[in-house]
Amino acid sequence: MNQTLSAQYYTNHMMDGQDWGWGFIMMLFFFALVGLVVWLIAKSSTNNSPSSDNKTNPMEIVKTRYAKGDITKDQFDELKKDLKN
Repeated sequence: MNQTLSAQYYTNHMMDGQDWGWGFIMMLFFFALVGLVVWLIAKSSTNNSPSSDNKTNPMEIVKTRYAKGDITKDQFDELKKDLKN
């Protein structure tokens, strides 16, 4: 008798599609969360790339290099002269 009731419960409640609602919503939430994490990782890795400096003016780059001490005063003057031409 107990087996009949449990079989009847699973037949009426598990197979009729009523339990799909929350599972489907949680699955969508999970995939949206995974997608968000992947997007954030991709976005943060592209912001740190050297190619993002392509928008900078060449004269600003020369000034920055001179300020850091990468180039000497003579090199700075020569590069500045070359950029004006």
